[in-house]
Amino acid sequence: MQVNADQEDGVSVLALDGRMDSSTSPVVDQQLSTAIGGGQPVLLDLGALEYISSAGLRVLLKAAKQAQSAKVRFAVCNAAPAVREIFDVSGFSTLLKMHGTRGEGLAAIRQ
Repeated sequence: MQVNADQEDGVSVLALDGRMDSSTSPVVDQQLSTAIGGGQPVLLDLGALEYISSAGLRVLLKAAKQAQSAKVRFAVCNAAPAVREIFDVSGFSTLLKMHGTRGEGLAAIRQ
């Protein structure tokens, strides 16, 4: 799992590459916590994420709750069909703000 962090017009963008499971989710957890702690909106780009397990979903739920408590906007974008299916089946697509592309996510999170 690789987490690529970037800034785009005042938005912290974290792009995940690989598989997010019990062995890799602590890295994502730490990165998300740091990004949310910075106070800027956070967009999580899942374009290169191949798989997400329940451990990964827990990390995203924790991040969403942390962002809500800190009044930081948090959204997810660019999920591949297989990953999006996991979000839909688990109900996470209703818990998180999800957007089709990075551009859509950036536009929505800036509003």
